[in-house]
Amino acid sequence: MTESPPPEASRLRLWPALVIVAMAAFAVFAVPLLVESRSPVHFYGKAGGLVGGPMLLLVWWLTVARATGLFRWLPAFLFAIPAAAFIAFIYGKAAFNVLLFGCSFVALVWLVWLVIHRLFGLGGLRISVYLVILAGWAAFGLVRIDQTDSEVWPEIRWAWSKTEEERFLAERAENNPPPVPTAAEANGNVVKVLPGDVPSFRGVNLDGRVVGLKPKSDDWSASPPKLVWKHRIGPGWGTFSIADGKLFTQEQRGPNECVICYDATAGTELWEAAEPARFYEGIAGAGPRGTPTIQDGKLYSQGATGMLQCLDAATGRVKWKTNITADSGGVVPPWSYAGSPLIADDKVIVYTGAPGGKGTSAFSVYDGKLLWAAGDATHGYSSAQLADFGGVRQVLMLSDAGLESFAPADGKRLWFFEWANKFNRATQPAILDESSVLISTGVGPDQGSKRLKVTRKADGTFEVKVAWEARRPRAYFNDGVVHKGHFYGFDDKSLVCVDLAEGKLKWNAGAIYGHGQVLLLSDADRLVVLSDRGQAALVAAEPEGYSELGKFPALKGKTWNHPVAAHGKLYLRNGEEAACYDLEK
Repeated sequence: MTESPPPEASRLRLWPALVIVAMAAFAVFAVPLLVESRSPVHFYGKAGGLVGGPMLLLVWWLTVARATGLFRWLPAFLFAIPAAAFIAFIYGKAAFNVLLFGCSFVALVWLVWLVIHRLFGLGGLRISVYLVILAGWAAFGLVRIDQTDSEVWPEIRWAWSKTEEERFLAERAENNPPPVPTAAEANGNVVKVLPGDVPSFRGVNLDGRVVGLKPKSDDWSASPPKLVWKHRIGPGWGTFSIADGKLFTQEQRGPNECVICYDATAGTELWEAAEPARFYEGIAGAGPRGTPTIQDGKLYSQGATGMLQCLDAATGRVKWKTNITADSGGVVPPWSYAGSPLIADDKVIVYTGAPGGKGTSAFSVYDGKLLWAAGDATHGYSSAQLADFGGVRQVLMLSDAGLESFAPADGKRLWFFEWANKFNRATQPAILDESSVLISTGVGPDQGSKRLKVTRKADGTFEVKVAWEARRPRAYFNDGVVHKGHFYGFDDKSLVCVDLAEGKLKWNAGAIYGHGQVLLLSDADRLVVLSDRGQAALVAAEPEGYSELGKFPALKGKTWNHPVAAHGKLYLRNGEEAACYDLEK
């Protein structure tokens, strides 16, 4: 005779819990495939399944599972108290990693054990449930989730392992970092922006275009670019600006947010300018997001928490600094300030996100004083960008409000194309000609692209109309490039080519590069595509069809940073390492 299960186990009503798990699994795995990517349903379905599932299981346990007495309440406390402890003492601002992944894991372990107990008629139900819940939290404590990938799946490491940042800082300490150059040592050494340099984010025009560079090899699989140097680097999601044989970037180094100058030829560090600040969130991880801008021997940087600085580009010494959250009323976005400074005449123009029509602000290049603040931007990750429409020089800012245009001199809003999006926008407008601009969004309910026609009327005012709109491309946080009447870039995580005359899709390469970034080598009709896992690919910039000409592993780890090329070299970085490759040898 088969031994019947213990009475207490047989009394438990398990089927509602199994239904809850099935519903949560459908929300997490099926809903993102069935609905528009990056839509509210996409996000809320996944988050709802991972967070709502465990919460509903708790409700099931306390109400209809038929657990009685202490056995009804103690498992719930053993589930909730460790979760709260992980949030309070370990994960902090990244609490959602506990709610999304820790609670889901432990709740699933708990339920699986109940099912096993029922199927095999095991004894000692109560004590085993207590131990299984605690063991689940203990197992979760053995790993660490510092960040996630683009799909918000965790990147898991052992809890006792060092982070890449810790390894970098330890190596740097052993190598005795160079001292900051003194004013006397740098006397007469002014960093100049030379022809072919990249003095700002994505180049002078923020368009990701490189002229005069043709790779020696077209087959990057058989004959990849030669590695010149590679080394560890502090976390950060901006890229390099290049001037006068020097690379400038921003990194997190322990408690300090740093602007760093490297020698472009050797990759060695020349100076560090450190500011006490650290931004961290559980998706990207730690580190600043912006890219420094170089002009007239000075370097301008915007930190993740709002520190706007002007440094001497030769030495890294501070000329002035201002906190834009204090001085302009700016509000740090959920994923931090990510824009790069725009220099327009005697002004440094950045996104500040201040409410009350002060979302974009201009500061004096001489002393950092606030000169004007204007616009409706309250949530954005784009950089201010210069354009010339109707013979009028103007500053563009893309944000949650839409696309705004300002007069650089006084911040007067010249025109506004309203395209509200409460989620976020993180890409740059693409200037197509003297009267056209392409804007795109890949998050929220109204995804797609719009080509705008900007016309200056006889009275000097501007009229903005939609020339065409299309579902593709849907730019998430990946900037595209414009070449010979076509757009090349990412539609969510698929590399595409779009005809700019009518907005028609020419080809779709699919999601083979993840959420990568694109650089245009215009004279060669080639794209450098850097995948979100650090592979560099050479792709033909031709509308007839997608053609990859080879690829090679350039970096390790998550790579969201833009590639940069200058003087025959390709410069790459992510949150773990930086590298230089020679494209002409």
